[in-house]
Amino acid sequence: MPLPMYRGESESHMNARALAALPDPEPDMPPADDGANRIRNADPAAIMPALRALGQRAEREREQAAREQTAHRVPAVVRSGRLASTTFAMMHPIGCADLPAEHIACGYCGTPTTSGVTSKHNVTGRIVTYADGMTREEPAGGTADFGTCDACRERHDLAGALIDAHPAALRAIGSRSIAVHRLAGALDALAVLGVETPREMTTEALGDLIRILAPLGIGARWSARFSPIIAADADMKQAAAKPWQHVRLVPLRDLRKAYGQYLAHRQPPRMIPCPTGGCMLCGVAAVFARRVDEPWTAASLKASVVRGRSDASGHLCPTCSEARREAGHYALDAAYLEAVDPTHALRRKQPEPPRFDDGLTAWVTTGRAPSAEPFAWTDLDRMRKLMVTSGW
Repeated sequence: MPLPMYRGESESHMNARALAALPDPEPDMPPADDGANRIRNADPAAIMPALRALGQRAEREREQAAREQTAHRVPAVVRSGRLASTTFAMMHPIGCADLPAEHIACGYCGTPTTSGVTSKHNVTGRIVTYADGMTREEPAGGTADFGTCDACRERHDLAGALIDAHPAALRAIGSRSIAVHRLAGALDALAVLGVETPREMTTEALGDLIRILAPLGIGARWSARFSPIIAADADMKQAAAKPWQHVRLVPLRDLRKAYGQYLAHRQPPRMIPCPTGGCMLCGVAAVFARRVDEPWTAASLKASVVRGRSDASGHLCPTCSEARREAGHYALDAAYLEAVDPTHALRRKQPEPPRFDDGLTAWVTTGRAPSAEPFAWTDLDRMRKLMVTSGW
C-alpha cells in the first residue's frame, strides 16, 4: 500500500511519520543511517499495518475537513412559500448579527424592528456555495418578508412630501408611486453615507438627486440581499448590527463617488475654454457649463461646410454642435441664425429660414483670434434689421 502524503508535506516528513509508527529494531539489526534505510530493512509484515493505519487516518482527516467546510455553506431553502433556512449558519457576515426574538429585520437599513411585516419581496433564485468553493444560482420561490423601522418610515414619508411639493418633478416621472420609490432610494443613499436628509430642495436638485443616487440607494437596502436573488451569505435569522452596516465596501465606494458627482452638479456653472482655441463655426472661446459636463464636441468639417479652401478639424460649442446635428451641410447658416435670433422671435415671421451664402464663412477660415461672443467679426445688428424688413 503506498504511503499517503499530506498536503504541503515533504518526503522527509512522510518518512519520519512512517518511521515513528514502526516497532523498535531488534538488537541484531544493523544500525540504520537514515529513516529511508530503516524502512527498507524493516519486516514487510510489520510496516504494512502502520502504513494502513496512516492511510485510514489521512482519509478520516479529509472527511472531517470536508464536513467542516460544508457546515459553513448551508444552502438557503424556501419552505411553505417563505424563506426558511440560512446560509453561512455558523458565521456572521461583516456587519450582521443574530435577529432578536419577536423581531423582524427592516427591509431598508437592516436593523431589528417590531413593526411587523410591512413589505413582501418575491424570490426567484438563490446563490448556493458548495464545499469546493464554487457558487451557482439555483431557482427558488416564495417571498422574503421585512418590516420598516421608525427612522426609515420617517425618511420615506419625507420622500412623499417632497414629491408632492415639486409637481414638475412628478410630471417628469409620471407616476407618484414610482417617483416616491426613486426619491426614497436616493434618500436611503444619503442615509448610508451619513448625510443629513434635506428637508427642502429645488426641483432641479431633486431631479439630480434621483437620477444620480436612486439606483445605488435601492441596491444598498437590506432587502436587496434576498430579492430577487438570495445572496450566498443572506440569512433571514440575521439583521444588521447597526443601520446600513451590512453595505459592503464596493457599493459604499460607488455611493461616495456618486454623491461627489451630485455635489459637483449642484455647483454653479463656470467658463470652460475650448480645447482648440475657439469654436470652428462661431469662434467663441469659452462657454458656461457645469463642472462635470463636457460641452465641447470634437468634429471634422468639410470645406464646403466651413466655406473655406480645405477641411477643418477642431471643436464645436453646444449651440453649433446642435446646429450641425439639425442642419447638416447648412450648419454654419443655422448657427449664425441662432446668434442673430436666439429667441426665434424674428424667424417666426418668415416663411423660410434665410441662407447666408454670400460672404459668411466659419471662424476657422478667418484666421482671427477667438472672441467672447459668437460671430463677433460680423454685424449681427444689421442682420437683425434685415430680418425685420425681410431684406436679407
